[in-house]
Amino acid sequence: MAWELSVAAITQAASNVNCDAVGVNGWSFTGPRPAVWSARHLVSGPEAFVVADGIQPGYGGLGARLLAEQASTPSHVHDSKTVTQTIAAVHEELLADDYFFDYWNIKPDQLRLPGATVVGCRFDLADRAAPVLLFNVGDASAFFLKDGCLTKESISDRTESGMLTQAVGGGPPADPTPHIVVLDQLAAHNRVLLCSDGLTDTLQYAELEALLRLPSIPGKVAAELLATTLQKRPADDVTAIVIDLTDAGPRRRFTSR
Repeated sequence: MAWELSVAAITQAASNVNCDAVGVNGWSFTGPRPAVWSARHLVSGPEAFVVADGIQPGYGGLGARLLAEQASTPSHVHDSKTVTQTIAAVHEELLADDYFFDYWNIKPDQLRLPGATVVGCRFDLADRAAPVLLFNVGDASAFFLKDGCLTKESISDRTESGMLTQAVGGGPPADPTPHIVVLDQLAAHNRVLLCSDGLTDTLQYAELEALLRLPSIPGKVAAELLATTLQKRPADDVTAIVIDLTDAGPRRRFTSR
């Protein structure tokens, strides 16, 4: 029997520069106005989803976009080893003097912290027993809703004073070490949230749980998360990916919108 995946991603800038980026299977999007991507389909192989948050406005957003593309390519995050290698490669590329000059025509002395934080997950639903691979660096977060109860599965790299202890391509000088979690028994999890800290710094845990428990499709849940957060006037950009996994049953069907 096949898995059906329903996913929605939504992002919006709190200012005129959006430093968040969404990655879906190797491509990314971002924007100062609300940007939405939604799909529902049978899963026949590996898929990966990422939220990346640029540290420094402007140039950090460029780093977030590169990270979103690379870390959401399923073959780049096949297992713990490839996740670590991909994060390290992006980190080195962002720190290289010629990256932004060659690709974006920006001089190295104009740069400040062209880095990003990231959270992502990879599914390979061709095998019903396949686990979920979850990874993060920084303070972007991942939550799983199981039997109506919300649990945070990511590990925050932020001190109580708000300082990041590691990031990709900027911030602390040490090479980042991604937190990697392998979650077994995929059937026990029916909803996943990946989000930037603009959302988690604004909404309380109970608010997150209540919104994720809504019996709505991911697109409506993501829209409610964004709207509720923006009502509270967040200081940072807000991005969320909501993923539902269900049993598709014996009949094969495909819809996308």
